[in-house]
Amino acid sequence: MVRPFALLAVMAMLLSGSTARAQAADPWLGRDKALHFGACLVISTGGFAGASFFTPKTWQRLAVGGGLAMAAGIGKELYDLTGRGTPSWKDLTWDGIGTAAGLGMSWAVARLFFEEAQPSPLARGLSGELRLEPVWTSAPVEPRLLRWSLVRAGRW
Repeated sequence: MVRPFALLAVMAMLLSGSTARAQAADPWLGRDKALHFGACLVISTGGFAGASFFTPKTWQRLAVGGGLAMAAGIGKELYDLTGRGTPSWKDLTWDGIGTAAGLGMSWAVARLFFEEAQPSPLARGLSGELRLEPVWTSAPVEPRLLRWSLVRAGRW
């Protein structure tokens, strides 16, 4: 049981040692950070949208979008570790921020435009379920007015 933790500790030391040299030339708001943010935002949004064709569950869409985006970000950093680039924890941080932003936007769009609205707890009431129903009324002036009334489910 000690071996996996030792392996993780050695990997953490190796990774942190390789990024310590690049700290001076690796600003938090550099051009490459914007590219990491944008790429993960697009990948997570595309993954969320693509998963919507296969599953109606929001948590599964979020998992697919987040998994794809973070796999791309981690893959890029692992590629950089091979000596073909400069690995950076800051890049990985911006990958995570871009992934979170993309998933947040995707969730908000899906919730606003594609999911069925749920009544608020206040509208349901404490003693029984309440709902709003449209009621057509006859008004002295045409056309008839549409008003909303609270109706207790099955009792009124």
